[in-house]
Amino acid sequence: MTVHACRSDLEEANVRRDEARIWFVRFLMRKVRADTYPSTTELDLIEAMIPRHMLDEYLEILIDKVDDECYPSISLLRRIKRMIECLPHRDHVTDDHEIDEEPATDEVKA
Repeated sequence: MTVHACRSDLEEANVRRDEARIWFVRFLMRKVRADTYPSTTELDLIEAMIPRHMLDEYLEILIDKVDDECYPSISLLRRIKRMIECLPHRDHVTDDHEIDEEPATDEVKA
């Protein structure tokens, strides 16, 4: 087996692993979205495996869970806070301490 073949196998394995990870996280997020009281185990699994580009979608699911509640779950509120802390920062803050709605055009997200 050549070095090129080994590298190709590794790249293919990484692609399959990433695809499986995304499938698994999406599967769990669908379950969480459908459950009135989502499982903390499922939430923990999502948070352990979620790719950065899916954080917005997950955060939206969590916010939807507490949005209409008179007494929202403290554990869900804490999860929302942790997920917000994982989001990238904006460069510009207005005088009213509100985040500028338009992202900088030269900003590069990692």
